[in-house]
Amino acid sequence: LESTELTELSVSRVEPELRARLQHVDRYISQMEERLQTRSGICPENADYSVTYQLFPDATPALEPEYARVNLVRMGSDLNIEGATEAVEVSDLRPGGSKPFPLRRTLTRQESIADMMGGEREELLTRYRNLCMSKGKTALQEMAGPLLGEGGGTLACPRRSLGDAGVTAMAQFFSYLSNLHTIDLADNAIHDQGATALARALRAVPALRELVLDDNKIGNRGSEAVADTMAARSCKMETFSVARNNLGDPSLAFLLDSLAGKTSIVSIDVSFNSLAQCSCKALAGVLSKCANLRTLDCHWGHMRAHGAVTFAEGLAMSTSLTSLNLAFNGFGDLAPCSALCDALAKDTCAIVSLDLSCNRIGEKAACLIA
Repeated sequence: LESTELTELSVSRVEPELRARLQHVDRYISQMEERLQTRSGICPENADYSVTYQLFPDATPALEPEYARVNLVRMGSDLNIEGATEAVEVSDLRPGGSKPFPLRRTLTRQESIADMMGGEREELLTRYRNLCMSKGKTALQEMAGPLLGEGGGTLACPRRSLGDAGVTAMAQFFSYLSNLHTIDLADNAIHDQGATALARALRAVPALRELVLDDNKIGNRGSEAVADTMAARSCKMETFSVARNNLGDPSLAFLLDSLAGKTSIVSIDVSFNSLAQCSCKALAGVLSKCANLRTLDCHWGHMRAHGAVTFAEGLAMSTSLTSLNLAFNGFGDLAPCSALCDALAKDTCAIVSLDLSCNRIGEKAACLIA
């Protein structure tokens, strides 16, 4: 059936099954002509036909591409305008001539911009690669998928040695990646400059739910910029991690204050940073206001004395937290330990996993916990 232009001799030599199929196709084309002539009679001016309209509602199979020639003539130059049309001419290739008939259909918005979007995304990828090259950085393969409209909204690029230049180049294209929901840039040598550029770009990513910036050096200015972005965002942030950034007490307090109003937050990791008085107070606010917070990691946070007591008082107001890591802090002292025990003893406490490793817990503190 590669061609219907078969001679009498060639048809006589084919198998019976093939001959039957050819006859079926011949009947199908004849029926199509009759129905089209009927429709033309009803509407002499050839009203718009829908390509998706089932011309043959019976069991007759659809006409395969081998038996038809379709010529598309685009009408209208602006494919962004919904309602643009195409003139479609279909001619049957049956021996004995052809009878073309015009069809018209309305393009959906998705169809009309499909070709254009493909070219634009290729251009975006080229621009990103050129920008990285100009900054002396290698373009990340992980950026190709999102820029081309592929992938599931996850950008995981840990340990890629991006530095401030690489992150700045990447951030310039976040406005085209509004469907991103997960960004992992852990261990990329990001400092103040890169963190500031990243924070500004995140304002154009409304779907963001998870942000991981572990093992960087985002510094004071970088953390303030990220905090400003988090506070201004209306997104449903669920996971936030800045572990091992060596952040000071004021910088960490800015970040935590920006998360206090996020009722969607589920997990926070601020381990290996300096949780002193200011940040402990901010963390207490997070515990009391974030009704869905489940996991909190504060190990190696240098919580001591009054700061640890303030944190424990905030913990007493949490009814959702189930996992808490307080290893390598100062809860072995009697005052912080007593405040912590008061929080754990409440009926509303939901904690099922608690890590108090390396807190210099003595006999008296151990008895209080028991």
